[in-house]
Amino acid sequence: MNEKARSMLEYYPLGTRMELIDMANFEVGMPPGLRGTVVGCDDQPSLQMLWDNGRSLSLLMGDSYRKLRPDEVDAEQYGNITAVCDKCPSLCNYREYPARDYAYTFEEIDDPETLAEHFEHGNWDIRTGFLYGGLAFVQQVNGGDEWLALRQSQPGQWESFESISFGHILLSAGEDELLEYVSDIVEEHGVLEVDETLEAQGFGGMGGMA
Repeated sequence: MNEKARSMLEYYPLGTRMELIDMANFEVGMPPGLRGTVVGCDDQPSLQMLWDNGRSLSLLMGDSYRKLRPDEVDAEQYGNITAVCDKCPSLCNYREYPARDYAYTFEEIDDPETLAEHFEHGNWDIRTGFLYGGLAFVQQVNGGDEWLALRQSQPGQWESFESISFGHILLSAGEDELLEYVSDIVEEHGVLEVDETLEAQGFGGMGGMA
């Protein structure tokens, strides 16, 4: 990698979320406002991208684009998560559990052991959520043990896929079994890291892209 490419990657690290303003050469299916993720840089230098529409056109000299602000990245991460949760009858029961007293909250968890400790604690308010491994777990029953599990089909686009009683698993099978269960669902439903996503699609981490 040459010095120009290295400098570009310092400013646009792998995983940076970008928004297309305009391409110097018109490309069908690449509209202004399209977002994508930086997955590499070549010696031109051009930014190698994985766009949200599935395309992999690089950003070249002459193209116009911008890096998303931190608040925009946060908005993407949470995206439609509360709207999806509100399709659940218990979570949209704002008469009994008004939003002013039971607002959605989301805490990012760094490791499965901490997540297990949170589930062991129990007695969480309804609409309490934890984010781990690209998944979200939201308490559906006030003080209960019914967690709505959600995954992302693309950044910020959430969908529910299961209701899980983590406390029951912990009490009946123990922490090791719970950790293995969490590992399994993250592997099956969690969001892949950038380099893993590329590998799955047959791209190399720093090779050229058309």
